[in-house]
Amino acid sequence: MSLQGCGCNADTATTCLNTYSTAAVAAAGDVAGTCTAAKTMMSCFADTGCCGDSDQKAALDGLATGYNMICTADNAVTSGC
Repeated sequence: MSLQGCGCNADTATTCLNTYSTAAVAAAGDVAGTCTAAKTMMSCFADTGCCGDSDQKAALDGLATGYNMICTADNAVTSGC
C-alpha cells in the first residue's frame, strides 16, 4: 500500500498501526476487542487522509474484508474510505 496523499505519511501510518498493535495485544484473543482495535485503526487511516487514491482504498477495503471473517454483526469492520 502506498502512503502518499494529503495527511498520510509513514509517521501517520506508524501511529495508526502502533495504536492497533497495543489494543490487539491487550485483547489477547478476545474477538470483540480485536475487532474494536481494527475499527480504531481503520478510522485512524481514514481520518488522517490514508484513503487518498484507489490503490490505498482498495488495500484498506481488502484488510476490512479479512477482518470480517471474524468480525461480524456489531463487530464488523469497514475501511472508512
